[in-house]
Amino acid sequence: MVYEIGDEGVERLVTATFSVAEDVDERAAAWAREYLFRAGLEQVETEAENGAQKGVELTLPRLELKSQLKSQGLEEALAAIRGCYLAAEAIKEVIGYGERGSIEEALEAIFERA
Repeated sequence: MVYEIGDEGVERLVTATFSVAEDVDERAAAWAREYLFRAGLEQVETEAENGAQKGVELTLPRLELKSQLKSQGLEEALAAIRGCYLAAEAIKEVIGYGERGSIEEALEAIFERA
């Protein structure tokens, strides 16, 4: 990834911060934190503190799992997917790449098939 984003992109990542909204599922947030720390971002505790430092806020609406997905024990897997999505979207925002995706649309398509 470093090759694709260049020195300027790397500089943006290592000087950026993030905060996690209170309503984000803690399991998803844990996955997102891991990826963002590895990308060089630093976590700050409050949105106000974050706003002063080229930061991004991780927000993601809660999703209700269909009962068959709950019974299959997929809650942890879904949290991992959501956390990785949060991290990827935050990185895209920091480096100024692409448009924000919609995990809700992608997951709805999956749920319809399940």
